[in-house]
Formats: sequence, structure tokens, C-alpha cells
Amino acid sequence: MKNFPDSVLVVEPGLHQPFGHMRGELELFLSGLRANKVPFQVVGSRSPASAVPEDWNLALPSAFWIQFCESLPPRLGIRLIEFLTYRLALRLGAQSGSRVIGLTSSGPFGLALASISRPVADKVLFMVYHLGSVEKRFSLWRLSYQLLLSRGVNIGTYALPVQSRLQDAFPYFRQRIHFLPTLAAVEPLERRSPNSKPVLMVSGLDSMGRRTPVAHLRSLKRIPYPKIVFHEPEDRFEGVDKLEKDWGHKIEICRNSRYYLKDYSRLLSTADAVLIAYDPGFLNPSSILRHAVCAGVPLICSRFPFADFLISKFGLLGEQWTYGDSDSLEEAMRRLQAWEKKDFVEFFKSVKTLRAWFAPPSAVWEHLRCIGFNHGSEILVNPWLQPGKSDRH
Repeated sequence: MKNFPDSVLVVEPGLHQPFGHMRGELELFLSGLRANKVPFQVVGSRSPASAVPEDWNLALPSAFWIQFCESLPPRLGIRLIEFLTYRLALRLGAQSGSRVIGLTSSGPFGLALASISRPVADKVLFMVYHLGSVEKRFSLWRLSYQLLLSRGVNIGTYALPVQSRLQDAFPYFRQRIHFLPTLAAVEPLERRSPNSKPVLMVSGLDSMGRRTPVAHLRSLKRIPYPKIVFHEPEDRFEGVDKLEKDWGHKIEICRNSRYYLKDYSRLLSTADAVLIAYDPGFLNPSSILRHAVCAGVPLICSRFPFADFLISKFGLLGEQWTYGDSDSLEEAMRRLQAWEKKDFVEFFKSVKTLRAWFAPPSAVWEHLRCIGFNHGSEILVNPWLQPGKSDRH
């Protein structure tokens, strides 16, 4: 790995957002590239809210055209901004011979337009989250994905259901549609004693069609946790005032609006449990879930595909409950509070294995393999998952 001549252009159109999680996810990804000793350059859409390290060599499209796109209706403007950002990345990649990894987009449209304007080969990996109407024969979603795949692009996803739907829609391109491990902050945290007053952490508030932790808490007849901390970087806290009105005389409710990057897992580690309330139809991974587990905090987690996959792969990560069923949620809380020493031993065994899989050096290595980071035709085994390797991070 030390002698790779290859370099990577990492594209993150949303890194400028002051409250989004894109900046933190990008920093994790870059730490994985550094660990694998791969030179990189970052391509964004607009200047970040705070200064970035010099080794990012940050490249941005013309500010004039970005401002013009921002004046358009949002649904159109966002896609054109992504087009400009990815077109710049593909141009720089062609000039330097670098590989290109795109981390986020609102859909395939801007990426597809960029691939028309620039030559694309199998040295490009685009991570996708949204599929839209990809199964409909003549939909723009399907045509955009068809164009990307036919031009040699590798498509990556962090969700098995997304990979399955894409492979079913494009069976001739199955080998270019990859399921990859997502990343999490996995720095070992000091073991601590439980709080004298058990704390439940809720990070990320209600978003219909996605998650509804506050609505579920309001539906309970009894909340077994005497203290709840709500974390919301944008300081909106919708629904929390009503919850406090109903429960404030019985439990302590705290608000935390600080935005965390590398310290996110440390914030979660101050809790005794983290509530996850995702709709069962939510296909994508949850950053709250993976950072909480890596911080060594058990979950009170609704059943949805990403959680089901992790539990089946790694073992005990907390207690699960049925979304929309307040009795099921309350029972999961009681079960977790009744955990014995053997349960925590099993939990931390699962955490250790999951950390190795989520660790940036290991997860980024799997991304690199998709775009040809190997020696000739030899397919390399992930060196970070070999015995004794994962403990280093």
C-alpha cells in the first residue's frame, strides 16, 4: 500500500453546509485515505463554513455559475450545482489521471450530465442514496443510472436493499454495483461508569417518512429514563416543547444544539442508551446508529433494514422494537435497563467487530478496491481486517 502511485479526487458538494453531516463524513473518509497512504484532492461546490486543512487542495467551480444556480428553483438549482461540481472533478481527474470518488448527491441527474460532458472510465465511483423510480422503464431516474453504468461508472451504496434494487434493474451491470461498509468514528473511548441518573440520548429529531423519535416518546404511557438529552445542531427542537410540557414534571429534558464533527461519538458516549426510531421503509444507513455503537452505547432501535443487517452480521447491539408500537418501545427500554453483565460482554464483543468493519482505514480500502487499487489482476484482501490490524484504529 505504501507504493501506490494512484491519487484520488474526493467530491463532496455539501461540505460547505454549517449544520450538515457531510463535512464530518468527508473528514472520516480522508482520514481513511491518509491511513492507506493515498494522495488526494477535495472538490466541493462552495467555500466551506470553516477553514480546511491545506492538504485538501480544495477545488471549487466558478462562484458566478454557482450563484446563478442558487437563484433557480431549488430542485433544479441543486442538480445543476452537482453537475458543475462533478464536471470539475472529472476534468481534474482526466488531467491528472486520478481516480474519482463522489460521496453524496441528491440523485443521479447531475452526475449523469457531468459524465456526458467528460470522458468517464472505470476509475470513477459514485456513492448513491436515492433511487426514485429506477424500476420504471422510461423514467429520468432509470435513464440517468443507465447512462452512468453504460459509461463505465462504478455505483456504490451503503445499503443492501439499494444494491439489490439497482442490480435487479440493471442485471448486465451487476458487477459494477457495489455494497460497501460505511464509516464511523471509532477512536477508543474510555470505559466509564453508568450515569447515576440513566440518560437516554436522542440525536436527530422527527422527519416524516424517515424518523420520528419525539412522536414515539410522546406516545408512551411511561418513560423509563429519568433524563433525556436531545441533540439538534440547527436548534429547532420541534416537538420537544410539547414533550416537556407533558413529561417535564417527571423527567429531566435537556437540549444540545452544538454541532459535532470528530467528537460526535464522544457526545453519544455520555448516554446510557441511544434511541433510534427509523421508519421500516427507510433504506439508507443511519449515522446516529453507527456512531452510537462505535461509542460503545447500546441502542433502543426500531426495526429497519440497516439495523437488521448490522445485528445479523455482528450480533447484539441493543434492544429492538416495532416502529409505531409504543408498547413495543417501552418494553425494549425495560429490557435494556435489565441487562446483566453477560449481556454487556456480548454487546462489547459485537462492538469490537463492528468497529473494525466501520473503521475509516478498512472501509475506505473497500472503496479503493472498486476503482482498481490492486496490483495487476491480483485481488487484495482488506489488510485492515486481518488479525492484529484492526486494533490499531
